[in-house]
Amino acid sequence: AAKLSGRAALVGTPVMIVGNGYTSGIYPDNVAATSTPVNMAGQMGFDAAGNLYYTDMYFHTVRKVTPGGTVTTVAGVANGPGNDGDGGPATSAHLSYPHALYVEADGSFIVGDSNGRFRRVSNGVIQPYAGASTPGFNGDGAIGATQFDGVTTLVRTPGGSLLVTDYYNGRVRTIPLPGSGSTPSLSINDVSVTEGNAGIKYAVFTLSLSAAASSPVTFSFATSGVTATSGDDFQANSG
Repeated sequence: AAKLSGRAALVGTPVMIVGNGYTSGIYPDNVAATSTPVNMAGQMGFDAAGNLYYTDMYFHTVRKVTPGGTVTTVAGVANGPGNDGDGGPATSAHLSYPHALYVEADGSFIVGDSNGRFRRVSNGVIQPYAGASTPGFNGDGAIGATQFDGVTTLVRTPGGSLLVTDYYNGRVRTIPLPGSGSTPSLSINDVSVTEGNAGIKYAVFTLSLSAAASSPVTFSFATSGVTATSGDDFQANSG
């Protein structure tokens, strides 16, 4: 290394590893990474096998480049912004201008986009991880109900959590790493319904996790009455 103006400068020539110099065009998979367009690359990261992952904001995808130089899409639908697909294949789900990315050793990753939410992809399946369904700010609270707006960066701290730049809210915030801490608790909000003499009224409940879960969460429920009578005042249900 040479020394220039008090800073270390590496001597060498930049080498193109991803991109063909264009921001539009055909967007194929399983081709040389240097033959694909890149339209506003965001955050990048490596897994333990040396695969490179990066967000492509204006193609609305996350892509993976192998050590051998082959590129594939691992989340999102090219040129298809949206906010759907949870619980299914990550390559069928829609992202919207993804930028923030944290890559885990086994190739799982967390991606944050302009929907104000984070989603985690593991074994090819995408699941909600943090953030409400719409961008905004509603204070700090349960990880699944907290709003973010303009997430741009995910960085792991030495203490084992993730720092989030919440750009439009003017904040840096923290969310837990997958599998960190104790088992999250499940809470349900209170709902009041005024009984009428005719028709049907619905009570809508919201379930929230106290922290992100590293695996899918299941629960059972059953309705019961204290002063109300099943069949007359309400319809009993369970699942």
